[in-house]
Amino acid sequence: LIKMEKNVIKPKNIKIGLIGDYNVGKTEIGNCYLGEEFQNDKPLYPAGKDQLETKFKLKNGEEIKLKIFEVNGTEKFKTITLKFLKIYKGIILIFDVTNKKSFDNIYMWMEEIKKNVENPNVILFANKVDIEKSKWEVTIEEAQQLAEKMQIPLFETSAKTKQGIMEGFSYIVNDSYDKTIVTNNNIIINNKDMERANNNSGCMTNKKK
Repeated sequence: LIKMEKNVIKPKNIKIGLIGDYNVGKTEIGNCYLGEEFQNDKPLYPAGKDQLETKFKLKNGEEIKLKIFEVNGTEKFKTITLKFLKIYKGIILIFDVTNKKSFDNIYMWMEEIKKNVENPNVILFANKVDIEKSKWEVTIEEAQQLAEKMQIPLFETSAKTKQGIMEGFSYIVNDSYDKTIVTNNNIIINNKDMERANNNSGCMTNKKK
């Protein structure tokens, strides 16, 4: 008569935000993911667009739309609104290994995200690892310590050599997709079976003698 049926609601698209200080390589990382040749300061978005849209094949073989947004690194942290952050299902925090300040600000970015988003899905990119190590201001060990403290995955990346870019995007998009799936338990009532059961229930009426 009554049965439970699972209703799985799958997202048709995943929005990913690229967040970090100015000049950490957000635009180059977006272009690298799309297969563009490395160019400094090449715009990420087509004219008139505030996002980039492409197709993404999940590990399960399904295909969805991937939308990539870039946060302007020159904005003050307090100007990032709740509405702005909530659109992202996944966030890639990015710092430049040759810029200590961009690394130090990662914690502030993370705090701002946590303030505005419940259970944010975040990963960390230590970017520009192709640059010779004598110019590094942050070690991978320091980056790992921060990632462990924030309990998020770390990827060593370079938009120039493409190191870690595909792996990072694959991780965050697949993970965001899995966490966005909603499963509802619906109660299904078969009206015909219910009607039949009522008719056969043998409702008795008292007859006067």
